[in-house]
Amino acid sequence: MEEISNQTLHAIIKDIKLDTVEIKNQVQKTNGRVRTLEIWRGFITGGLAIIGIILIPIIIRMFF
Repeated sequence: MEEISNQTLHAIIKDIKLDTVEIKNQVQKTNGRVRTLEIWRGFITGGLAIIGIILIPIIIRMFF
């Protein structure tokens, strides 16, 4: 097995730290947008449920 020098290990760790910072920044940027989409989806789901509760009895009465 090939041994890795301390300089190589330090370079690898530095790259990992930089990648981690970039990932953290991207998560912080997109988290608000994702939360907004989740709220929007909740409104749509709730609206469809209310419409379904109102329309289903009307449709049933029309056919029966």
